[in-house]
Amino acid sequence: MKHPKLPEQLLMFAGSLIVFLLSLAANFSGPHDSINYLNGIMKGGEYLSHPHHLLYHYSAWYWLHFTQAIFPGVKDYYLVESFTAVCGSISMAIVYSFFRWRFNWKVLPSIVFSSVIAFSYGMWFYSSNIEVYAPAMALLLGSLYFLCSPSFTKKDFWKVVILHCLAVLYHQLHILFAVVIIYILWTRRKKLALAPSLVQYLLTGMVIVGGAYYLMGWIVAGQDSMDKWIGWMQGYTTHHDYWQAPGIKTPFLVFTGFTHAFIGGHFVFKLPGVDSYFEKLKTVHSLHDEMFLARHISSGTAIFLSVLTLLLAVMMLILIVRFIKKYKTIRSTWPSVITPLVFCGGVYSAFFCVWMPEILEFWIFQTVLLWLLLLGTLSITGFPFRMRNIVVGLTISITLFIINFFGSVRWLQDLGHDWYYLKVQPLKNVVQENDVILLQQGWILKDFLEYFTHANVTEVPYKPELRPEVDSTITSSLQKGGRLIIYPDVNSMTTQPETSYVDSLLAAWPHSRYLLKASDPEIVIIKPGPDSASQKMPATPQNPQ
Repeated sequence: MKHPKLPEQLLMFAGSLIVFLLSLAANFSGPHDSINYLNGIMKGGEYLSHPHHLLYHYSAWYWLHFTQAIFPGVKDYYLVESFTAVCGSISMAIVYSFFRWRFNWKVLPSIVFSSVIAFSYGMWFYSSNIEVYAPAMALLLGSLYFLCSPSFTKKDFWKVVILHCLAVLYHQLHILFAVVIIYILWTRRKKLALAPSLVQYLLTGMVIVGGAYYLMGWIVAGQDSMDKWIGWMQGYTTHHDYWQAPGIKTPFLVFTGFTHAFIGGHFVFKLPGVDSYFEKLKTVHSLHDEMFLARHISSGTAIFLSVLTLLLAVMMLILIVRFIKKYKTIRSTWPSVITPLVFCGGVYSAFFCVWMPEILEFWIFQTVLLWLLLLGTLSITGFPFRMRNIVVGLTISITLFIINFFGSVRWLQDLGHDWYYLKVQPLKNVVQENDVILLQQGWILKDFLEYFTHANVTEVPYKPELRPEVDSTITSSLQKGGRLIIYPDVNSMTTQPETSYVDSLLAAWPHSRYLLKASDPEIVIIKPGPDSASQKMPATPQNPQ
């Protein structure tokens, strides 16, 4: 009796999942939003609703509770990260399918080429940490895979539409993919009636995406007027800090974000001569956490990984040049595949030239597209020195693994290499019931303290109208016999904030405070006596800015 064969994609999924699970991160500083997302998932309820990635927190929350019942002794952040690993592994199964059935490679080359994408830093790290990008990318790649079908049918069209709608619900930015779908529908208007297809696409999107946003925004989040609802959906996209007008810096910023998605690059901080340069820059560009992560990388290792990076860059440049030179032949060989991949990469790259171009997260999808194009077409472009195609792929894969594991991923698995966790450690066994922690600047650190100490954490009010609430929090804590624990340090930012609020507290209780830690970070604990605990909060000399 013959046993049915397992689908090849399932084997690729399983292999990728093993790699990603063995790489789960214990560092929350790398992806700066991780610790905030983890806190929201742990708290549940209203903290699960986020307009820019509507389904992620809910999915992660259900996944956490499901896996906790099966693996009760595993740390919660590893369980949440395993959800990311599953989604990343689905992406890898789709990547394998591209090589296998869109570019028609055999099994072994498809595995090798897929491993190149798996070991690229963006895909690897963002398939093993707590972030929102992996679920949406898996859905988007699935949509793109069907869009690239040589025999594109009405059935494929509906798969594309449904997967795209879900991708948007997992991350709002993927509304961009609508441009790709509309363009490809136009190019295939002889096979599918363009106008009816567009109407069906629009109506489906309005029902699924629009309906979900109405339900979660208008009803659940209580944004029950048109202005409120639209403002809720826009969220931080209206903040000017995220938009970058094209200029002289644009190519440098794009290069930084795009290359970082291939190479983690933390080893550069330990290159001889360069390390002192970065030491001067760290306060200007908030590089503390990156430099702290790399502190145990030796100079010799940094040099070796830099040489490998140059080798990788040369090989990629050769592949890119040969791809461009033979583009006409490539396009005529895979017309249904090349056009969607190239157009999609162009649309996403153009947008992220003006939206936070230096951030690697927004270039991960483009790195996948580039590798699909460069490696999928190797049968036509080839490589100099008569290197076999599989050898080219294997060389790049091994090079990426060595660079990214020993230069980044290995250290990201150690919580002791997290700079913000270092700031929390002194309080882990010190915080008592009714204590309140006051931060001069709470960016990231506030979430770390809430997660690792379970304390009541607040920040210095940056507006005068916020002061009464902070005053009330501190007064209530002291009246209950708690202590005020102050972090006076500026938290990794360049602008020096107004310190009058903290200064006034220190001046009000000169004999009731002691220094728990003098530096890195400075921590002051105020424990007023019974009589002074009920006194009014001191007035600040001037309003905080």
